Amino acid sequence: IDSWIGDLNGIHIAGLTILASGPLAMMPLQAAQWKIDDDTHYLVDRIPVRFAPSCHLLNICNYREALRKQMTPSLFGIADPNDFAPLPSSRGELESIASMFATERTTTAYGKEATSTFLTRCDGQTHVHLACHATANTTDYHESALLLADGPVSLNQILRMGGLKCQVAVASACLTGTIDLNGLADEAYSIAAALLAVGSASAVASCWPVDDYATALLLVKYYEYHLSDSRPSSARALQNAQVWLRD
Repeated sequence: IDSWIGDLNGIHIAGLTILASGPLAMMPLQAAQWKIDDDTHYLVDRIPVRFAPSCHLLNICNYREALRKQMTPSLFGIADPNDFAPLPSSRGELESIASMFATERTTTAYGKEATSTFLTRCDGQTHVHLACHATANTTDYHESALLLADGPVSLNQILRMGGLKCQVAVASACLTGTIDLNGLADEAYSIAAALLAVGSASAVASCWPVDDYATALLLVKYYEYHLSDSRPSSARALQNAQVWLRD
C-alpha cells in the first residue's frame, strides 16, 4: 500500500472499498500509514474507507444508497437494554442522536423496553441505531448475537427480520463487525453483513470490544456529519468522525 498510495499522491480519490475475508478483514486497514519525506500519513486522513462482504452485495448497496439518499430522515433506536451490564453512555448517545431528527420521525426504546419484539418495528426508518452489547464467535457465526432486554438476537434471527429499507444501520456494540474465520474463501459473515443482507444500504460496526463513552462521542459526531446539509456518504461521515475523535 506504500507504493500504491505514493503513486496516487496529489490525485483526488472519492473512496476506497476493501473486500477482505479471513484475518485480513479483522485488521484496521484504514489506519494504514506511509512516509512522504519525514512526514507520516494515514489512509483515514486521505480516503473514506469502507468494507464489503462481496462485490454482489456491494453493487446492491450502492443502488440502495443512491435510491434512498433523498428520503426524509427518520430514526429507530434502542439503547442500554441490559440491567446486568449497563451502558450509561449509550443512553446519552441515542438521546443526542434522536435530537437531530424531527420528534414525529423518531422511535426509540431504552432499558427494559429495548426488546426483540420492539426491534421488529425498525423497518421503514432511514436510520437504525442499535446501542447495546453484542457477542461474536470467530469460529461459528451462528453464535454471534445482539443482546437485548429479553435475550440474545442471533445473526440468523437478524437474517429473518425481513426487508430493511434504511440508509444506514449502526450496530453500536462490541464485535458487530467480527467475522467467522473458518470460511476463509467465503463472504465475511458478521452482524454488520447480516444487516446489509436484510436490506440496509450501509452498516457501521466494530471488529473489537469498544469503550462505551468513546463510542458515544464517535457516533454522535458521525450523525452530525451524515445529516449535515451536504449529506455525505456514510463512509465519508465516519471518516470525518474518526479523524475528529483522534485529533
